Amino acid sequence: MGTGVQVGTVERIRDSFLDLQYRDHNNNLSYYSTKSDALSQMEGVMNDLTDEGAEQSF
Repeated sequence: MGTGVQVGTVERIRDSFLDLQYRDHNNNLSYYSTKSDALSQMEGVMNDLTDEGAEQSF
C-alpha cells in the first residue's frame, strides 16, 4: 500500500494589484453605503413635512 503524500511547504501567492483593487472597491462600497444611510434618514425627515408634520407648525 502507498504511504500518501507529504507536504513540504505551504506558500501564499497574492497579486498586489488585485489586493489594491479589492481594497479600493471595498472603500467605495463603505462610502456609498454610509451616504445611502444618511440620505435615507434625510428622506425620512423631509417626508415628515406632510399634513401632520412640521408644516402644520407654521
